Amino acid sequence: MQIAIMGCGVVGGGIVKLVEEAETSLLQKIKIKKILVHRDEQILDDQYTTDFVEIVNDPEISVVCECIGGVEPAHSYVKRALEAGKHVVTANKKMLAVYAGELFDLARQKGLVLAYEPALAAASPGLTTSSTFSAWSRSRPSREFLTGPATTSFPRWQKRTWTLLLA
Repeated sequence: MQIAIMGCGVVGGGIVKLVEEAETSLLQKIKIKKILVHRDEQILDDQYTTDFVEIVNDPEISVVCECIGGVEPAHSYVKRALEAGKHVVTANKKMLAVYAGELFDLARQKGLVLAYEPALAAASPGLTTSSTFSAWSRSRPSREFLTGPATTSFPRWQKRTWTLLLA
């Protein structure tokens, strides 16, 4: 599965680290294709971009992790990603406080998953426990969810069973 990460601060950087240091076969199936950054000077290689259109127009990207924070442009990007047929995972409480109804309805209409997981200890909102996903997801996913143990490199985390959205 190829994903895009929007934002490369504490949370987005945590996802990048988690995927790059994948310790399980499940995490090793995830490949980061694009990382959206705010400024040109943050571009390290061709994986990084300041152009969101590259993400929504890329047919190989099936999941977008929104790690920007705030209401805009996060809301516009999430909405456009869903409209483009991409599953979305976010940790953005502020955006969902304003636009949850609209975005969950759009995801449901498109047969997509909009998953919410609060970020903890610079952790990945791209990982979500089954119970949390069930509580927050208002749509019925048309994809399967695979469950497996994931040991992260974050010191406060323990080995747990995580559910990952795999296309």
